[in-house]
Amino acid sequence: MMKIREALRRLTDAIFFPDIPVCGCCGKELEDRKSGVGFCRDCGAEMEKRRLPAAATDRGVLLYACYLYGGSVRRIVHRYKFDSGKWLAPFLGEEMAKQAAQIPGPLDAVAFVPLHKKRRRQRGYDQAELLAKEVAKRSGLPLVYGLSRTISTKKQSTLKAGERKTNVRGAFVRRKETPETEIAGKHFLLIDDVAATGSTLAECARVLRESGAASVSALVYARSENQGEMADA
Repeated sequence: MMKIREALRRLTDAIFFPDIPVCGCCGKELEDRKSGVGFCRDCGAEMEKRRLPAAATDRGVLLYACYLYGGSVRRIVHRYKFDSGKWLAPFLGEEMAKQAAQIPGPLDAVAFVPLHKKRRRQRGYDQAELLAKEVAKRSGLPLVYGLSRTISTKKQSTLKAGERKTNVRGAFVRRKETPETEIAGKHFLLIDDVAATGSTLAECARVLRESGAASVSALVYARSENQGEMADA
């Protein structure tokens, strides 16, 4: 219990007193406060064991990822998504931008998997949008708001692998405020935080292609080892 309280205290200090940075995984104060790295050495070492090469897997769309989901990677994703951790976006986005630089191109623009407006209000931010902004900024690519989520679907993490494709079918459309000229003929890098089966990314890629995109590659911070479930992501 004391360890939990201490971790929470350190995390609170980091939020309200940003000159005391902490590890985004465990809440431990960072030894090197100017390193620009959001993780302590122990968590960083564990994450390195899960780092992936810049090679795509086919999950209905060519999918690239920085890490395999689990361990410290799971904790950082949870902190980012569910514990008001949007301050972690620059750290995660930097890792994703490095991976994006290895993707065969040329890439023309960045898009992201949007939250439904209801869920965005609940969370206070769209985690994929923040990552997309970081990747676009670091890659020198335009960020195109090409997609809109019109259906508030069930959370993918609550569904079995076979149900996820059906759950997101028809949930996305081209954002009506975005001219087709911003999409037509371009190779898009589609951003999300995590991927299990890839069903959501594949559906978004389909909408972009039907709106005129030449091709779509997807990039996430973490993916499952296979097309199995990530029940808590």
